[in-house]
Amino acid sequence: MPRSTTTYRIFVASPGDVQRERDAMQGVVNEMNRILEALLPEDGIRVELLRWESNVASHIADGPQPVVNEQIESYDIFVGLLAKRFGTPTAVAQSGTEEEFRGAYERWRKHGAPWIIFYFNTKFEPAQGVDEYAQLDRVRAFRAELETKGITGEYNGAELFMSTVLTPLLQIVGILIREERRVRSALPLPPAPSAWSIAPQPVPIGKRFKIADIGERDACYHRRDKYIGRTGVVLEAQRLGQWLRGTFRFDTPLFEGDDGRYIFLQFQVAETDDQGDENASTA
Repeated sequence: MPRSTTTYRIFVASPGDVQRERDAMQGVVNEMNRILEALLPEDGIRVELLRWESNVASHIADGPQPVVNEQIESYDIFVGLLAKRFGTPTAVAQSGTEEEFRGAYERWRKHGAPWIIFYFNTKFEPAQGVDEYAQLDRVRAFRAELETKGITGEYNGAELFMSTVLTPLLQIVGILIREERRVRSALPLPPAPSAWSIAPQPVPIGKRFKIADIGERDACYHRRDKYIGRTGVVLEAQRLGQWLRGTFRFDTPLFEGDDGRYIFLQFQVAETDDQGDENASTA
């Protein structure tokens, strides 16, 4: 039977003057996966990088940032990078990086995820001209704002970026792993069957549904946006109150090498659009 896989997604947000660091993030993720495979070979834990260069399809719409926003799926870790430039204004923020941060921060306030970190490059050529000074002033003001909300990081030049962020990102993934395990261990066991009780009825096996919701006791709760709305087949499940517990196989893999099978401890399903019923259901 294929090994189940848990994937943590890392989204990187930045303006264009830190392109070397953006490119280096793939090397960071590759190294993280090598370390996780060596330390936890049986757990099937991996990380995946999300960035507009590789995860956003070309599309002409209301501007570049809306195209990015509508195509980047939910993620677990937000990595913000700034150096001398703050970026190009969008319709709702002073830069695309700021807009992406505000969206991530609002989701964190509501759902406790994603985990947000911001790093500042302290080694760059001195600002020259009015525009560069204005950009640098925005970077400094933004960093000052962030430091009222938490702790930022810094690195002294692009050549030191990878070694600076690798260990903190591994620490964050470790925290997320422990939190998922804590949630799973806190879940009550299903009641034992008895001659005096009626066993929960299974959902019809093999019927196509879409995921309608994931409960807060499920380890995937903080990443539920990644699953809600996706269609697939219920392989086996039991009713536990308003929730289902069981195995769901998605029609489309969530990432390369994924077999689409996921075990959920609390989930609800709804009829797919072609079945004409959008209401949440547990059967």
